[in-house]
Amino acid sequence: MTSNTPNQQRIRFQPHDVEWNKDNIERMWDFYGSSSAKDSLYFGAKVGSHVARTIKRLGLFKKTTIIVDFSCGKGHLIEHCLSHLKSSTKISGYDPSKESITAANSRNKQSKKFSGAYHLPSLPSNIKDDFADLILLTEVIEHLDDNFLESILSECYRILKPGGKFFITTPNNEQLEREKTMCPECGCKFHRWQHMRTWTARKLKEALSKFGFTNTNTNTIAWGNELINLAFTLARRKKTGLYAVTNKPDTKL
Repeated sequence: MTSNTPNQQRIRFQPHDVEWNKDNIERMWDFYGSSSAKDSLYFGAKVGSHVARTIKRLGLFKKTTIIVDFSCGKGHLIEHCLSHLKSSTKISGYDPSKESITAANSRNKQSKKFSGAYHLPSLPSNIKDDFADLILLTEVIEHLDDNFLESILSECYRILKPGGKFFITTPNNEQLEREKTMCPECGCKFHRWQHMRTWTARKLKEALSKFGFTNTNTNTIAWGNELINLAFTLARRKKTGLYAVTNKPDTKL
């Protein structure tokens, strides 16, 4: 027979949904960011090479000199983008997790095209208005409640140059319940990757239009590599990824 520790005795098991407030979100991502064992589970680590090739295929690296990877995580996507960039192009990253920023800087510090990764404690940031030609926001918007979504999309609009491009990825019509788990001590239920909402192409277009972005094109994709995506197309299987390319209107036109 085992006895409970004092800490366990104080915990009352009561099933409940997690409150995804700022502190809880930062704790979770600092935990992931500080664990090398979880490094390979990040979206950019698993399929960053395919994402970078997709961005290149869409022509988004052309005539681009300043790129911002917003909520860059551990910098995996930045690493994969670097080989596709001209020597005159600079890419930087911003993220709310200090642990992730440390990892992103360590991963990419050898490249002259890398302008650094920076902690993003709150919004709006200190990034200049009309700063970037291209903003990358990969696997982020599914993590946001209405307030955070408004803050981030408004911020991306502010720092994007008129006529600049905005590239977004998110899971395609994800069934959130499939990835939920529960703490067996306290009963807290949560999505293991902190997803809070699901997106379809229609919802994504509507949201981007609301924040002023125009000429939005969306597509579904099976991330991994081009052969995997083709196989899903031929088999007419639902593709689990969704991406959008949109832009900030050019006021000079």
